[in-house]
Parts: sequence; structure tokens; C-alpha cells
Amino acid sequence: MPTLCTCLLLAIAVLPATAATAPAARPPAEHHVYQTLDEALGEVFAGADSTWTESWTPDDDARAALAAQFGAPQPPGEVVFHRARRDGRDLGWAVTTDEIGLHEPITMLVSVTAGREVGPVRVLVFRESRGGEVRRKRFLAQFLGKTRADPLRLTRDIDAVTGATYSSRAVTAGVKRVLALVDARYPLERSAP
Repeated sequence: MPTLCTCLLLAIAVLPATAATAPAARPPAEHHVYQTLDEALGEVFAGADSTWTESWTPDDDARAALAAQFGAPQPPGEVVFHRARRDGRDLGWAVTTDEIGLHEPITMLVSVTAGREVGPVRVLVFRESRGGEVRRKRFLAQFLGKTRADPLRLTRDIDAVTGATYSSRAVTAGVKRVLALVDARYPLERSAP
């Protein structure tokens, strides 16, 4: 029968081996701020002679309808719509949204024209260690002119960035979300039959 001293020595010898097999904590992701909101809005609404914001807090019914569209809950809280006009003409909307990439949120600004087509999309803040190529114009240009009638699905009408599938999926989800938010808050008027 082992002595108490032998048991303690065995426990001390095993402890470091067990600690070495514990999963390492993920290092904090770097934040890459590519543009500020003001810079992105200046590009999206270039030449605007008036800009303003409108806030909207979806009620429970609107949140449930949005959740059904996405297969995921609509984040709580208010949505801020940035609006602009030039020469009395409505330029549309721009909304910031955070979508989860592999582990971290990607903050983007998605603009929608008055004709309800996707306008310029900008990645503002990227927090992942890989996949930041989704901020490049070549990828983001694929969204221009898309509407809610388009599938907006990777490999269907949007080509993912090689090695950045999760980030590509997150940006695509953000574009879909903003199109749905615009339609939910500003429904098209239906003409009477």
C-alpha cells in the first residue's frame, strides 16, 4: 500500500501534465477599424445636401417576423436608419449591423437605394484574426443592385472570399438583414385593386 508521501508525489507529478492538456484560451482578436461611420456615410451619401437619422424599435410582432425570415432572433434594441436627400430626391437608407463571423462580430454599413436595391456596402470594423479580405471592393461589389428578390446566398449569387467563408457568410447575412429591416420599417405602399 503506497504511503501518503508517495501519493502526494504522484499527484504533483500528474498535475503539470493535466494542466498542459487544457485547451488554451483564444487570444483576443485585433480590431481593425477600416472606416468610421461618418467616413462611410460620406461615401455612401456623397453629394447629399441633407442627412438625418430615424430610430425604430421593432415591436414583438416585427421582431418575430424578422426572426422567422432569418432563422435567428432579431437583436433587441433600436435600429438607426441614416437617410439623405440631394436636390429634394430621397437617396435611400444606410444601416449599421453587426454579424458574427467565425467568432467575433463584423461591423458593416449597408446602404439601400430609394429603389430598394443594395447600394455601397462598407466593412467598418473587423475583429477576426483571418478573413478581413471581405472588406475589399471586389467582394463587396457583388451586392450592388441586389434586392430582396435575389437569393443572396454564397455559391448561388455571391462568391465567397477564398479562406474567408465565415466572414463572407456574415457580410451576406448583414446585407439580407438590412434589406429586411428597410422593408419592415418602410413598407411599400400597395395600390388598391
